Amino acid sequence: SADEFRRTALGLNRDASIRPGELRVKIGNMLFFNSASSIREEPIKNKDGSWNYLYALKLTQADTNGDGKIDVEGYNVLDHIEPNKNYQISAQFTSLEFEKNPAQTKSGDHRDSHGEIKGNWTVYTSINGSKIIADTKVYPLNKEIPINEKGIEGVLSIKEIRVSPVSIKMNYTFTASKGSIRGGTDVGVKIKDQNGRNLSESASGEATDTVMEMDEEYRNDKDVTMLRFIPYVSDNEKDWAKDLTSDAFNLKVNNK
Repeated sequence: SADEFRRTALGLNRDASIRPGELRVKIGNMLFFNSASSIREEPIKNKDGSWNYLYALKLTQADTNGDGKIDVEGYNVLDHIEPNKNYQISAQFTSLEFEKNPAQTKSGDHRDSHGEIKGNWTVYTSINGSKIIADTKVYPLNKEIPINEKGIEGVLSIKEIRVSPVSIKMNYTFTASKGSIRGGTDVGVKIKDQNGRNLSESASGEATDTVMEMDEEYRNDKDVTMLRFIPYVSDNEKDWAKDLTSDAFNLKVNNK
């Protein structure tokens, strides 16, 4: 929260929120940043005028030698956790961002309509490797789903799903035997919960003309007891999409 005087000096809207900028997470000597992330603002303010934000950062890219440059990509934390080791963890923000009062904005340029406060806000904690492992449940799926839709043929492979207290993560690949998966064509998987709610949150991946690999992440809510996987095919250029409901399947999850 900020008092009225400081808000006026900074040129803030009276009701505009102030939120942290880029999140950097350090685990041991690995500093994670520049990965896919999401920010969710709680809809209701606290009584003292502050706001709560939920930040999610994929721990897939890291700087390991302190030169400020990413030197590790495609990292999977669970594959490197030692059960009997304590890990020192920090979450760092070096800026706060806010939207200026429109009356003081001279153009539509983002740099003119938004301000930044530099600083250092870091939270420290530690956690034992055994707890990280115990809190993450891995469900092997090993699904091979044949795709044959409007000139797109191939195999959609879903290896496993990982459920932690805060996220649901899925990795899948599509290997085309006919047609190209570039140029607007997309083959993928959406996840819904037992109430039909779409859990999609963020995704990252890479593709050639014939092979696509995707990592998708969803926010985990405590009331999720079942996941429904629905393969789909779409073409943005031709403006069509189809859910392959005959290939959909369910998975019960233990979310406690």
